[in-house]
Amino acid sequence: MDLILVRNKSISKLLTVVGISGSTYHFKKENGQINIYQEISENKFQKINKKIVIQNLVENKEDLSGIDFLSISSFNKTFMGVIGFENNFYVAKSKDGFIWALGKKLLKNLKSAYVVPEYEFEGGKVIYWSDDALHVGFSQDSTWTLYDDPIYDPRSKSRNLLDILGVFNGKDLLFVPYASNISINGIDHFSLSVALFSKQDPRRTEFRLYYPIWNIPMDLVDQIVSPIAVLEIKNKIYSFWRGKEKIYSFRHPLLEQIVFDYPKNIIAANLQKSAHNPILSPDPKNGWESLAVFNPAAYYDEDKKKLHLMYRAVGSNWRSVFGHATSDDGITINSKSNLPAYVPRSSFEGQEVMFNPNSQFTSGPGAGGCEDPRLTKIGDKVYLTYVAYDGWSQPRVGLSSIAYDDFITESWNWSPPVIISKPGVIDKNAVIFPEKIRGKYVIMHRIFPDILIDFVDSLDFDGQTFLKGEFKISPRSFGWDSRKIGAGPPPIKTKEGWLLIYHAVDDAKSHQYQIGAMILDLLDPTKVICRSSQPLISPTNWYENEGYKSGVVYPCGAALIDRKLHVYYGGADTYICVATAPFDSFLNTLKAERNHKMREFFLN
Repeated sequence: MDLILVRNKSISKLLTVVGISGSTYHFKKENGQINIYQEISENKFQKINKKIVIQNLVENKEDLSGIDFLSISSFNKTFMGVIGFENNFYVAKSKDGFIWALGKKLLKNLKSAYVVPEYEFEGGKVIYWSDDALHVGFSQDSTWTLYDDPIYDPRSKSRNLLDILGVFNGKDLLFVPYASNISINGIDHFSLSVALFSKQDPRRTEFRLYYPIWNIPMDLVDQIVSPIAVLEIKNKIYSFWRGKEKIYSFRHPLLEQIVFDYPKNIIAANLQKSAHNPILSPDPKNGWESLAVFNPAAYYDEDKKKLHLMYRAVGSNWRSVFGHATSDDGITINSKSNLPAYVPRSSFEGQEVMFNPNSQFTSGPGAGGCEDPRLTKIGDKVYLTYVAYDGWSQPRVGLSSIAYDDFITESWNWSPPVIISKPGVIDKNAVIFPEKIRGKYVIMHRIFPDILIDFVDSLDFDGQTFLKGEFKISPRSFGWDSRKIGAGPPPIKTKEGWLLIYHAVDDAKSHQYQIGAMILDLLDPTKVICRSSQPLISPTNWYENEGYKSGVVYPCGAALIDRKLHVYYGGADTYICVATAPFDSFLNTLKAERNHKMREFFLN
């Protein structure tokens, strides 16, 4: 697959990174000529005796030194390209990719354009072009018609024009990688995404991505000035970016999965909502859970092959308590208690809740009580973390525990509850890791907008010692998790690291919760190894939008059952739902999001 894209916008004299017939080249302006450097080994380039020649320059009154755009596509050992001279664009043809004959001018004010390689539609060539969206055009012979109607609007936070960086002609789809950027404090932050179009009709979007698949690393934001190209090199896909002093290249395994394995590995599609959702609904026969059941914690008993769910329930007294249910297969509820498994017992939990109509801390159903449980088994104990809310002051993190034997027999002998978060601060989403790390217990919690992490010597809190929030994982300014993030279920230990399912809110969709995942380092969970670029679960079904809070998917539980990941979440603050995925393939897909080695180099 032969791809070329030229840029000439920075202080560097580099014009392009090129892939032709299995080799990689860099084009550079020197002394009025465009010299070519061939990559002879990783990060090493040698000048070769070839020149770029563009015929008909006199006739078209264009000067070679004014070239600022060139994209090239292969067609049965010949080439077709789009050449730009100071915002004037022409279609050109070449037999070898180096000597070009200009054709007719494209009568559009465009940003970039790329002819689809080795492809025709209804007897003519197809071109994708961009301004602030993606458009399409068609040709018959040498005449091109470019259509103004956008066929793909990224609907992202991009406020600048888009750069098409290539086209991949797949088995059933056309893949168009593109770069967009936001200018923040005068600095351009670039991201990479991809549009997927049907080969049966190149105007039809096959699959829409609402977020970039990759962003420039934060430590390079002020160094990279423009995109160059996306190339396939020996079945690996790389992006190239022009820096102030260097050229940067990154490999993109996730883009490789999309292009080479579609539809098997199309981002986020491998965590599927159950057809049986919601698996638990409010029960009008039980007054304490007649209004809402949601945000379920989960524990799977491997010995008895039974799933335990503890869920937040709200009834006619408007107080949050925890119910209990079990399942043999992780989907079908086999039993459910008629009485709560946990009720408020202290004033800080809202033992005697008086309805506060002016509370600034309540959203969804409930006027206080115990909210959003998580369960962690360590040794012979099961620990319960939750949000303790008295109905008036800031919600805080509560902790209780129970003997494992009592838990699985539903003998609810909970230890006295204790507050473990600071007073005067809203603190939620606390989870305990299932084992010590380097001799310490690890607790995650959330003070807006970050996930905070503490390492503690003991889980026997005295009510006067509180979590400090020593480390943090923050929202990403340019992703689906840009506003706030919170831990979901307790992390699951894998060979790749700690798998953390988490929820997040995007600044652009502040009313909506979504679910994603990250992998944390096994020995240092403050380090994020990889993180999903796309949400894995979004509120798209009726049970996630028709309830006390529309647009909410909120995970509190997860379990591995027969090597299948089950993620349990609340829908619309009203229902209990589950989504599943084969665990190994889920991890493999998530691993493709990891930060891979960057290449950087100079052209001498």
